[in-house]
Amino acid sequence: MKLLFFIAFRHIFGRKRQSFIAVLSVVIASIVMTVSLAISSGLDDTMINSMLSMMPHVKAYDSVMSISNYSQEASTITSIPGVKSATPTYESQGILQFQGGMGNFVTGVMMEGIPMSGSSTAFNLSNITVSGSSTFPTMGSVIIGKQLAQNIGAQIGSVVKVISPADQSLYLTVSGVFYSGYFDYDSRVIILPLQTMQIISQSGDVVTGINVQLNNPYDAEKIAPIIASKTGLLTQTWGQQNYNLLYALSLERTVMILVMSLILLVSGFVVAVVLNTLVKEKTRDIGILRAYGFDRGKVLKIFMLEGVILGIIGLIIGGALSLAILYVLKHYSLPFLTQAYYLVKLPVKLTFGDFMMTVVETFVIILVFTFMPAYRASKLKVVEALKHE
Repeated sequence: MKLLFFIAFRHIFGRKRQSFIAVLSVVIASIVMTVSLAISSGLDDTMINSMLSMMPHVKAYDSVMSISNYSQEASTITSIPGVKSATPTYESQGILQFQGGMGNFVTGVMMEGIPMSGSSTAFNLSNITVSGSSTFPTMGSVIIGKQLAQNIGAQIGSVVKVISPADQSLYLTVSGVFYSGYFDYDSRVIILPLQTMQIISQSGDVVTGINVQLNNPYDAEKIAPIIASKTGLLTQTWGQQNYNLLYALSLERTVMILVMSLILLVSGFVVAVVLNTLVKEKTRDIGILRAYGFDRGKVLKIFMLEGVILGIIGLIIGGALSLAILYVLKHYSLPFLTQAYYLVKLPVKLTFGDFMMTVVETFVIILVFTFMPAYRASKLKVVEALKHE
């Protein structure tokens, strides 16, 4: 076996330019595949975490969106194992007006009313508030998204006018600004005290639903039926609320893997071309080896080893460069990339599964494309090979 390795290495280093091209193709393909998967996984995780920072893991509601005994229902839900908190909320569309230095600004908003003491449990505002307070100092307070604040030019202490569908209006003082990282929330959602929301909506002492936060959001599909059976309320998980988006993310990732695989196929084709050229150049040498007693199996192994060696060298170099590139992307801000995606830094998440998928897929493709020239070399007849010039 040592002799086979020796001959394989002699062939590879005897044709340095061709070998370099083959290795380079594998390096580029593995870098593109690894970096793309890491960025895709990072973006998906960031988007989901941003959504979950402002979205209930399970939403409990009734058919008319009006729950009167919400305190009792919230207590029942909280007692269920796996439930972190249950917060009564009142949701409604509204209009926000602001007269500031940028002129008169009017926009539609989603109003979320929560108990004055429930801001930390309903939306985890203590972790995403970037200025001001994450709680309501008074019933006349409102917490708005960072993007909305930038759009209208509002600051902490600014007074905004909110108009409800019931044509009731109130002047509220901005007491806090949150940044979830999800553009739709940061530009459209405003959070105000539940009692204030009930007053402006003229709804009485009712809520439209109960926001349930779980210890593990991925347990939502399991816990939602338990909530429904114990309370008689309808339930909707965060996955059901965002089915189209999550399906699109999954489909996008699948398509991206297929496209990246085509690049790996190109690298395998380059290796095959290099080995085919090598077989032509080494036809006489192959005849000599056969004359010295090398059977077809050993000749096949020599050229298979050459393809495997080229692939392994490419994977090692490509893996090292991929990690270096991902380190730079993770620790250094690249404005031309992050601004386009409403990010502070480009998220990167390289999982062991993604990395191994790249390695295994590349290795299999190299083996497949290596087999044909190796098989062609092993089928050469001794006499014809020796006569080759």
